[in-house]
Amino acid sequence: MKLFLITGSSGVGKSTILPFLKEHLSNYFDVHDFDEKLTMEVAMNGNLLNNWRLETTKYWINLAEENLKSNKNTVIIGLVHPNEIKQLDIQIPYSLCLLDASDEKIKERLMGNRFSNDYKIAGLKQGTGKTPEEFIQENKLFMEKLREDTKAISGDVIDTTEDNQEHTASKVLSWILKNNFMESESLKLARTFLGKKVKLEFDQQVGSSYAPHGIDSYPINYGYVPGVLAPDRDDLDAYLLNVFVPLKEAEGVCIAIIHRLEDDDDKLIVVPEGTQLTDEEIIKQVAFQEHLYKGVVVR
Repeated sequence: MKLFLITGSSGVGKSTILPFLKEHLSNYFDVHDFDEKLTMEVAMNGNLLNNWRLETTKYWINLAEENLKSNKNTVIIGLVHPNEIKQLDIQIPYSLCLLDASDEKIKERLMGNRFSNDYKIAGLKQGTGKTPEEFIQENKLFMEKLREDTKAISGDVIDTTEDNQEHTASKVLSWILKNNFMESESLKLARTFLGKKVKLEFDQQVGSSYAPHGIDSYPINYGYVPGVLAPDRDDLDAYLLNVFVPLKEAEGVCIAIIHRLEDDDDKLIVVPEGTQLTDEEIIKQVAFQEHLYKGVVVR
């Protein structure tokens, strides 16, 4: 069990991932927005903000310590300063990741959302005394500092430049699961195949049916890695994507894993060598069966 801290400047996608993580993480995770206790008085007064942030950081660390006693992880999403985390000398296991994006993409997001109309711009001026241009320049410099400080404490970085909201959330979820001490046995096993060539055999070929799941015709080949036992004592399962003819066996590269959140029965995602698929493309091809389960793509 540990504390997970997810930080970043304005415009990197922090605020969009909270509902996704609450939905997809199990009851062993206590997920919070860092700013839950932020008052309007503090938000409108920069002189109060720094002290409030430090005291709030201590509050979340104390909560994580209490959760640890109950065998719960704690996930905090918000503007956590890596240098303050280092100064506080946390005595419980923790991981920190910085959500990052190119300066151009951050500016585009801020202008398209946070400063998208005169009312929002007036609110910025009232709260900070800054114009959008001044805020963006200050945010850029602050992001550079966050990158340096994250590197100094050996934190991780997740680039969100090309991501939509769901893709960013999926990346963060994968990062949490990868760093979670309670990672499932099937996920640990499946990770050993990532990026490697895998030989598969198929018991459900394209066009076959499976009545228990109501599948009249498999759109892709579904099988297993022969001789590799999963926690359920059957061979490790695998989907072969981007091949739409029935096969008895094949070889490909494992590019991802379907991690089932409520069932210790993960699946390899295997494709012909050289094939690249987005998370959305993977989910679309396996939805005929995986819609029955709660799961995410892990890379």
